[in-house]
Amino acid sequence: MNKRIRKKRRIGEFREDCFDLQFRIDASISLQDVDKLTDNFIAMIEQNQLQFGGGGQYDWSGVVQGPWRGSVTQEDREAVLD
Repeated sequence: MNKRIRKKRRIGEFREDCFDLQFRIDASISLQDVDKLTDNFIAMIEQNQLQFGGGGQYDWSGVVQGPWRGSVTQEDREAVLD
């Protein structure tokens, strides 16, 4: 497969790494506190120049990826999981 096709399909040296993220918020927490937690989570994602695709209310799931067409580094993963 030539370089142009590998780039178009994002494989080989053009592969972009991401990771799945799932977490659960205790249902006893008020919706206002869930909104604050969500705002803080989104701010942390943006502060680390990452992207999150997914969502939820009490049960969250999604994918964390790097900046525009970029991969997630081990430092990015640790920042999100801490």
